Amino acid sequence: MKISSLIAMAASFATLLVSSAVLHAEEKDSTRGFSKREKKGLLETSIILHSRGKLALVPKGSIIVLPKDLESKIATNTTKGKLVSWKKFLSANGSWIHMFPVSFDQAIGKATITLEQQKSLRQLNKLVIARRGTNLVSVSPKAMETEETEKKSSL
Repeated sequence: MKISSLIAMAASFATLLVSSAVLHAEEKDSTRGFSKREKKGLLETSIILHSRGKLALVPKGSIIVLPKDLESKIATNTTKGKLVSWKKFLSANGSWIHMFPVSFDQAIGKATITLEQQKSLRQLNKLVIARRGTNLVSVSPKAMETEETEKKSSL
């Protein structure tokens, strides 16, 4: 099954994804006070993981650590496979995936993931995906900034 044919199946898997609206450009509607977002398709806001002929969708921004030797687990346009639920994919591939709980403040970038936590996650040598409760969640890049990275960027 080609990636392009996943679009039709993706609607039934929409409940798997909980993406942070902070990562999308928002425009305030002054008459109602509601936010308007540019509409994007499920595949545009997702990364597709693959292993053993199975595919799963995760929100863009949810992968916190991606070791070099696991970069091949990110699907390309030519990757074929069967789309399965996140629960099934994780149970079959738990040996190389680690779920990391984040707070709401970390997800939106108001709080950071500590340098010690980041080092510990990198040492796992697993693909680390953020979750809030039982849902996958995007994490603002600001959550990964530490005093050390801020000092390097200011040099």
